Amino acid sequence: TLSMLLEMRSLLPALDMVYLSDARWVPYGDKPEEFVRRRAFVLFHLGAFVMAVLLFQTYQLWSPAALWTLLVVFGFWTLGMHAGYAIYFPELFPTHLRGTGESFAANVGGRMIGTSAAMVTTQLANGMAGAGPSAKLAYSAAAVALFVYALGFLSSFLLPEPKQEKLPD
Repeated sequence: TLSMLLEMRSLLPALDMVYLSDARWVPYGDKPEEFVRRRAFVLFHLGAFVMAVLLFQTYQLWSPAALWTLLVVFGFWTLGMHAGYAIYFPELFPTHLRGTGESFAANVGGRMIGTSAAMVTTQLANGMAGAGPSAKLAYSAAAVALFVYALGFLSSFLLPEPKQEKLPD
């Protein structure tokens, strides 16, 4: 991937680029996939939870530039968690059912259960303390997000390890 960056720089010398790369062995070393997967889920859920608490508790203290930077870091933790799920869920199903299993997980989990969080958030806002409707909605959104991150963190200890199935050529 570094060679791609060098080639892009040679083709587009006037463009400023930031290069980030993911190396499988960082930060876990040469560990089995099961070890890395579980710890990555725990780490990403914990990171998202901590960043959410930090952002929701201190957002008024930051300059716009600092807030945008914190939001990027928050995005790293939340997207890292979801990227892991995109790999994890299909592996739970036998090869001949992977497309169906992944679609079921994404549609039921992401679209049916995930979008119901909007209803829960608005209903929770009715009983939430706050200076006005916007503050109540913000507090309820924070509560729902923190609940989801905490639930993901705790359930990551219970996730089954996918069966390692040799894929056909």
